[in-house]
Amino acid sequence: MSSVADSPSILSAVAAWSAVAPSRISHHGHDQCELTRLWFMAIDASLSGVYPTDPPTWIRESFDWGPRRWPLHWCEIRRRDSLDCGALAALSCEVFRARGQRCVPVQLIQSFSEHDAAHWRRRWQGAKLPTNWIRGPLVYHEACGVLTEDPAIRIWDSTDNVWIEPDQMPGYAATVAIRVSQAGMERMSVAFGRRLLPIGTWTVLEH
Repeated sequence: MSSVADSPSILSAVAAWSAVAPSRISHHGHDQCELTRLWFMAIDASLSGVYPTDPPTWIRESFDWGPRRWPLHWCEIRRRDSLDCGALAALSCEVFRARGQRCVPVQLIQSFSEHDAAHWRRRWQGAKLPTNWIRGPLVYHEACGVLTEDPAIRIWDSTDNVWIEPDQMPGYAATVAIRVSQAGMERMSVAFGRRLLPIGTWTVLEH
């Protein structure tokens, strides 16, 4: 029986998304962008818990998940009711950094049902936006990686408001591949549970 890592669909998805960079919130360089960014950090300071590693669950609670046109600038955020996974992850990373945490973008490939994939494809097509983040039941996803002193990484899924567990069961919503961004990273790899993830390279997970 072939392993998950041998699946042609996963390998083709990794190849298709190898050149995709993590999302980031752009800044026009004017006061409106900066005031919005500072407002956003002030909201987090007023709502966050005791520990700086507490996840910013309020971000997802403030925005619906849905199609979003890119690029996205800070000054636009307050006018939006919905954000996609890239925007939610980028905002979470900004918040963690503002709290003094070392944080990097994390890219994921997750497995869902064909029914879900078809529904999301229709939503994005209805908004006249690309659907190239969907390949059959596999979807491209973005999250936020918080680095610990071990060195290790915890991955915050800012769309579902959950920490992604290193030891997942295969099946619906399982993460099948991970890439930790090289941005600002001096390490060559980080520990994720019992796995060692090389920085900047897609790792297909065995389940």
